[in-house]
Amino acid sequence: RGAELMHSSKAKDPCQDTQSLTFAVCTDVHQDIMHDGPRRLQTFVDAAVAAQADMAIQLGDFCQPTEANLPFLDIWRSLRLPRYSVLGNHDMDGGASREQTVAYMSMPGRFYSFDINGWHGVVLDGNDPSQPPREGYPSGVASDQIDWLRADLRDTTLPVLVFIHQSLDRGAVDG
Repeated sequence: RGAELMHSSKAKDPCQDTQSLTFAVCTDVHQDIMHDGPRRLQTFVDAAVAAQADMAIQLGDFCQPTEANLPFLDIWRSLRLPRYSVLGNHDMDGGASREQTVAYMSMPGRFYSFDINGWHGVVLDGNDPSQPPREGYPSGVASDQIDWLRADLRDTTLPVLVFIHQSLDRGAVDG
């Protein structure tokens, strides 16, 4: 009888209702240091359209929030499908804060989540100081994000995709 009850109360597979999701990914375009950033971004936009992607995401090191980069940002904005951005470590080069960069790129926040086609996307900001501290650019996810992530994951039954610029290797996550 116990096995019978366990069998009859089998949990529904959360992936059963998930639709396919085609997404276009670009990273490390480095508009501010590469001579051909606009051409490469336009090539990406054209490829995303040709592939009939459901969404596009840029994984950071995209561009610094300056007036000079507005034409570059307009190429990204010309992509007429859901677009998501991740903060890279070089996006704040030149002295901009993360908050200024988030506003410039029209992101909902440094870290956020979204649902698309039965999938739950999570964008993390890997630019927090790491514990223990390391030399070079920050590459950590602090406890405020971890707390937020735990709550966000508790609130979804969808399969999850996590997007972050930096590696989540040992020591990058605080908490």
